[in-house]
Amino acid sequence: MKIAYIFHPEWDPRGAASSAIWNYEVTRRLARTCDVTVYQGQSSSQERVECHEGVYYRSISVGCDQHLLRRVIGSFRRRGTERTNFIASDLCYAGYALQVANDLRQRKCDIVHIHNFPQFVPIIKALNPGVKIVLHNHGEWLTQVPWNRIERKLRKIDLIIGCSEFISDKIRQRFPRFAKHCHTVYMGVDPDHFCAKSVATADGINGVKRLLFVGRISPEKGLHILLEALEKVVVRYPKTHLQIVGPDWVIPPELLIEWCSDPTLLELKRFKNVNYRSYLQSSLSSALVGHVTFCSLIPHRDTVSCYHDADIFVNPSYYESLGMSTIEAMACQLPVVTTDVGGVPEVVERGKTGTLVVPGDGDALAEAILCLLGNNKLRLSMAKAARQKAIEVFSWGRICERLIGLYKSVN
Repeated sequence: MKIAYIFHPEWDPRGAASSAIWNYEVTRRLARTCDVTVYQGQSSSQERVECHEGVYYRSISVGCDQHLLRRVIGSFRRRGTERTNFIASDLCYAGYALQVANDLRQRKCDIVHIHNFPQFVPIIKALNPGVKIVLHNHGEWLTQVPWNRIERKLRKIDLIIGCSEFISDKIRQRFPRFAKHCHTVYMGVDPDHFCAKSVATADGINGVKRLLFVGRISPEKGLHILLEALEKVVVRYPKTHLQIVGPDWVIPPELLIEWCSDPTLLELKRFKNVNYRSYLQSSLSSALVGHVTFCSLIPHRDTVSCYHDADIFVNPSYYESLGMSTIEAMACQLPVVTTDVGGVPEVVERGKTGTLVVPGDGDALAEAILCLLGNNKLRLSMAKAARQKAIEVFSWGRICERLIGLYKSVN
């Protein structure tokens, strides 16, 4: 089977974003039995074509698209408006899509797998009428963005993938006539790399109870709520320490909050023009000084050591399509305290592999953390169940089997 993946033209398909990790881990595994090509935007240092782990990466110039994007954003700023409408426009990265479509004519692929951009579909199909097209949705773009003539685009798609049932169900409800084409393929984990941590002791390492967050330092991740909860935790366990690991990568409001109707997310507009990491650091009370460490530049595969040093993984997010770091924590045999949002309940079984709380509730978050810190037997049982589920449901082997089965169903 010949498969082409069309990635975001300005993101690295082997980078640290969850969609990039999915793309990298899946394509390198499928390349063992399939002919796999990944299309990416070209930087000045990249070769036009390169092969890595059996995957052919074809770099496409995006200079014209970037020039248009700068002009459009400048126009929006002069008018005091957002760039929302351009993201939904058929012109958004149309030059990139056209070059990819033309190159695909030479490849003669069976499947073209597009990440997130439905406006690419008509261009790809026009020049490659016989190819089967898959649209992969890593978030709610398809159901929230005001796309132009979206149903006409969906008619040209053979398979719609959501990264969780939470996302897939929204697509089925929004576009019922295409519901039968919509399926879920999860984010995955390598359980051999993100392996089981040593069994935790009741007193932690050197008597320190260690909490861990891994993810983007962005308002919708709810870290301000976690710091609020931590103040209550250290009263009971003065040696508790929180490690926050992740890059400063704030999702632009027009990609999440501007199209959202959830009142809890809308509250985050107050952080719109705020450096969130600086806000968190400056808001640390005297009670938390010495109890929090911020880390940023840790390569994704090296985060396994952070999971192994922790006693509990905490994710206080207001929004998650699924929750990649939660899956990795579970694979590393960590109990999880997280929020009952989005696709998270598909990952964390309440009371079995972790605890789910209401987002934005610092008291509930503190109570859940304290419950686990005070009950080593419960922590251990949740940790074992968490790893078992990560292996059975979220291993990359399972994800690839699922994906190939879907490809065959439309090919």
